[in-house]
Amino acid sequence: MRETTSRRALLRSLGGALAATAGIGAAGTASAETSQGAGSYWSEPRVMIDAVSYDGAERKGALLEDVVYDDPDAGLISDIHYVVHDGADAHDVRDDAATSEVGATAAQLEEVYLSTTLPVADGDAELYQQALVSETDNAPALLIDNELTLPAAGDYVVTTLPNPDLGDGDNEAYTVEDGHYQLLVATDGTYYAAFAQRESWRKQFDDQRVGVEGVASGEDKSAWRDAYVEGDGDLDTNASNDGDIDLAFELDASGYSELSWTTAIGFGFEEAAAVDRAVASLDSGFDAERQESYW
Repeated sequence: MRETTSRRALLRSLGGALAATAGIGAAGTASAETSQGAGSYWSEPRVMIDAVSYDGAERKGALLEDVVYDDPDAGLISDIHYVVHDGADAHDVRDDAATSEVGATAAQLEEVYLSTTLPVADGDAELYQQALVSETDNAPALLIDNELTLPAAGDYVVTTLPNPDLGDGDNEAYTVEDGHYQLLVATDGTYYAAFAQRESWRKQFDDQRVGVEGVASGEDKSAWRDAYVEGDGDLDTNASNDGDIDLAFELDASGYSELSWTTAIGFGFEEAAAVDRAVASLDSGFDAERQESYW
């Protein structure tokens, strides 16, 4: 996996300092959290993100929240969950972790780091994530580099669940193809966010769902309910929906003990611009985008 040792070491070194200095809420509540922020320096419109770690009875884990594009007072994506399904149960990075840490650096490039340990069948899954906002010609785009270590090769599936928070909830999302890539595009008619992933040569989703938040069953069943609450590792596939949407897309991890992939989110005021930014960022690669983004 790419730079696994150095990135994990950085997370662990950040973790000690964070534990000593962070203002953490009362233990045993969902509000017990540590938050670290990052965003773009030069790219306009700006993109801002928060990495949040919870350590309470209701929530225990870490994820990205409050992804803001253009308008600092209005979010575009409320949070981005990752769920690991081990063949029997679904395990969410925000709610089911044994331990988690978040950190940030801002020396030459703002980045956030997340480290999450999830108890799964046969042991622990370790998810290390590094997120940055591209400052290249592909900006604005959010890139999340993911490195997953599993206790043994098995029937694992990883599901990414972004929760778009667009306008007044009168939104839509749908799948599009661009070259070899498959993407999900979410929009309220003004802002567009295009979601894609790449694991080596794999550029298509292994499955995807566009749901409506809070719906428990039927054609509009929420992606969160499908992927996590029911959590059987198989999504009820569809290609589009509208309303107060939520999204899910899968990466099959069967047979892997280690897996690295990148999630990209391109932003724009037109579908084509958002799609182009997500695809171009993935074609360039996380490390190349990161290096070019240094100011």
